[in-house]
Amino acid sequence: MIRKKDVYENIAILIGAAFFAYTCLRAYNLSISFDEAWTYLYHSCGSLKHIFSFAGPVGSNNHLLNTLAIKVLAHFFGNSEFVIRIPALTGHAIYLVSIFHILKLFLRRGRFVVGFLLAASNPFLLDYFSCARGYSMGIGFSAAAIYLLLKGIECPDPGKRAGYNQASVAMLILAVLSNLSFLNVFIAIIAVMLFFDIKGMARIFFPVVIAAAFLMTIYSPGALKAVLQGVAGYGGTAGFWVDTVDSILRHYFYGTGYAGIDMIWMADSVIFISYAAAVIVLLFSFVIIKIAGPLDKYLLALSSALFFIAVCIKAQFLLFKVKYPTDRMAIYLVPLYIIFFLILWEGAHETVNGFFRMLFKSAFCIIIAAALIHNILCLNVSYFYQWAYDASTKEALRDIRELKSHISETSGICRIGISRLFEPSMAYYIMRGNITWAAPERLNGRKTGFDCYYLMPADSDLIGQLDLKAVKAYRISNAVLAAPSK
Repeated sequence: MIRKKDVYENIAILIGAAFFAYTCLRAYNLSISFDEAWTYLYHSCGSLKHIFSFAGPVGSNNHLLNTLAIKVLAHFFGNSEFVIRIPALTGHAIYLVSIFHILKLFLRRGRFVVGFLLAASNPFLLDYFSCARGYSMGIGFSAAAIYLLLKGIECPDPGKRAGYNQASVAMLILAVLSNLSFLNVFIAIIAVMLFFDIKGMARIFFPVVIAAAFLMTIYSPGALKAVLQGVAGYGGTAGFWVDTVDSILRHYFYGTGYAGIDMIWMADSVIFISYAAAVIVLLFSFVIIKIAGPLDKYLLALSSALFFIAVCIKAQFLLFKVKYPTDRMAIYLVPLYIIFFLILWEGAHETVNGFFRMLFKSAFCIIIAAALIHNILCLNVSYFYQWAYDASTKEALRDIRELKSHISETSGICRIGISRLFEPSMAYYIMRGNITWAAPERLNGRKTGFDCYYLMPADSDLIGQLDLKAVKAYRISNAVLAAPSK
């Protein structure tokens, strides 16, 4: 006879398998994006010395573990979109397994299934789980680190707790090697670890020191300079909430609007109220009644981690003039907040009674239902939100091949005038297909003398200026394929 517990867990496993299949389909189907192509062409194709020195036009695009994994996989299995996205799919698998075990620590029955569905369906995360960047593995390893941290917090045996903490440090190292922005997660979780196990600090002191020394060796001053130069223009100066939190929310909402409702303001309110509620709960549990269960400790750990990350980001801005990270550069906040929110949701069922219990449960149910509906509506196998303009590049190159029979009859070379942002993706497909008939060139000073044009919306005014005819307009990217009318 199957236990109810097993039924709920099996449902969650099926949900996880469905979303992993979804990201695999995206990895196979999606046209290569600007940053993916850049990573492959300018980093993964380089030597090991080139990779470890973070050389190349934009060092920040070299997400070390991702770059190395792509290099190895492309060598053995070719450089198709799916192959170079396998490291990202690996990060997704690690995330799903980790979040499954994290939620098992505190969610019960149907709430476990709903919580897992919420964590698995986030559209911002799903975009990067099928994208050949280091963020996916960073998310996966940091989720594993959080699971090990929480297991250590609930473990009464000092030796086993030290083992969990040391394993968590190892996962954090891998997260930082996946993407340097996860250094904020590394610092925050180490701080939480020390806070909960100050007496056992000696057991994790040397692992932390070794980890820091190792990361400082990999990210040498020269490497850091290369990375920081690459992101110097990326970020904001308005503040943590405006630049970091709101940019994440804009990407989470995926460019959708709902009857003119200010979704950013509503989400800001939910985040602020939930964090304020967590502070009240923690003060009540740890200060007033002085009785704290495992759920209270989990809530304290996640609340503290989020707080420490915010402090790290603020300190970097004030001390080193590093801009506030925006959207994907702060993507690590998303799984942390999801776990935090779900802990608070479970706490509403366990610690609140009567009228307030019903009120809080209703509020959580409305928020979660709305989030799940939005998440499902954002599912697509056609584009990345961040790089929607590149959604049609693969299709456009096929269409240009069709045009080739009518142009360039003497030389056999099709000269393509392209917008700047199409350069890496075009170069990737030409390299991958060993194409010799196409010669794309960025539209800089020269605007004429091309056999066809592949234009972004910002450059579409050239159609009228150069007397071109639009051959095809692409729905998602809004790009236009055009050719001379004569």
